[in-house]
Amino acid sequence: MFNKMSKSLRCLIILLGIVILASLAASLVQSSFGSVEVSKVSFTTDKGELTGYLYVPKGVDKDNPAPAIVTTHGYLNNAEMQEITAIEMSRRGFVVLAFDMYDHGDSTWSGDSQPFGFYVTSVYDAVQYMYEKDIVLKDEAGNGMIGVSGHSMGGFSTTQAVVLDEVDFATNGYRKITVALSVGSDMRYVQAADPIGAYGPRSGGIIGAHYDQFFFDTVGGAEGSVIYKDYAADPQGLVFLGRAEGETAEAGIFYNVAGGQRVVYTPDETHPQNTWSLETGSNTIEFYEKAFKFQLAENDLDSLDAYGIETGKTGQAWWLKEAFTLTALLALFILIFPLFNVITALPFFNKALKDEEGVQIMRVLGKNMAWCLKLIENGKGMVDEPKREDKIFTNFIR
Repeated sequence: MFNKMSKSLRCLIILLGIVILASLAASLVQSSFGSVEVSKVSFTTDKGELTGYLYVPKGVDKDNPAPAIVTTHGYLNNAEMQEITAIEMSRRGFVVLAFDMYDHGDSTWSGDSQPFGFYVTSVYDAVQYMYEKDIVLKDEAGNGMIGVSGHSMGGFSTTQAVVLDEVDFATNGYRKITVALSVGSDMRYVQAADPIGAYGPRSGGIIGAHYDQFFFDTVGGAEGSVIYKDYAADPQGLVFLGRAEGETAEAGIFYNVAGGQRVVYTPDETHPQNTWSLETGSNTIEFYEKAFKFQLAENDLDSLDAYGIETGKTGQAWWLKEAFTLTALLALFILIFPLFNVITALPFFNKALKDEEGVQIMRVLGKNMAWCLKLIENGKGMVDEPKREDKIFTNFIR
């Protein structure tokens, strides 16, 4: 029966099947084949509404809380750009909130008119939401086992969240954020007097790509160009890593600083690559595993394994979702052509699109598109003397 169908109909069915199967596969990867519950969430703040995707591994509930991660995107992007962190860390057992910053994606902003003011408290406002959830692990003193991370402008908001959390700590005596990872974000652009000092005993990491177009260069003075940069040797990077004047540091090495740990990663990539790089993915996984392991011990909490979190897994699955999604989109686009052929071959359209000489009107549309646009614009009036087929089309629509 399938072989007796027209070629266009067979192509249409095959492409529809590819769209459905690829979309299903992408969904299964996002939910780690059902081991993670993914839900769309939204919550209101005093500055608007934040929306995002909450990833909750199976087995995590109020009686079995787990460490959590809040992650966000860069300027003019959305939560879907943080799938490295969202998918990889949730399938290992962390609760993850990947959200749209104010005025991005589905989030709204009712804040002041200050340029780029929407990012300043985005991450910290999302932390407030997560901290109140009973599925998020806290120690006896109320310190939240929450990690924060973001790319580019999301990295600025991540550091701002640490600063704001430290300000609140001076009043309430506990910290909601315990680890922070800034990706593609230079602290020189953070609106705070001492952003590095605000990290205090938290564990912090920075992913500063060697060829980042925008940041991590003070020595060469070539900000904004794709040149080699080494943030682990940069004066500010050395301060972040707690190195004294004259000391050096090595990328990928965790240094003990102010009761916490600090690390700088320098992958061989550009700024946009941070969001779709296996190397950045590997750095992200390593950072959270080591940083949370250290912080749990410092806060007299059990090991990661005790909270159902798997460690030591180096494989990455997030790119499979991207591959399946791309496949579905390409199939959906190509599907337009056989669908057009199938529809126009139906008896009703076939009759309507033919005149007594058997000339297909759609052929006129294809060969004389420019003329057709002029025809519509001038209300069926002819702009120039039409060709023979054009006359047939004109008579048809009249």
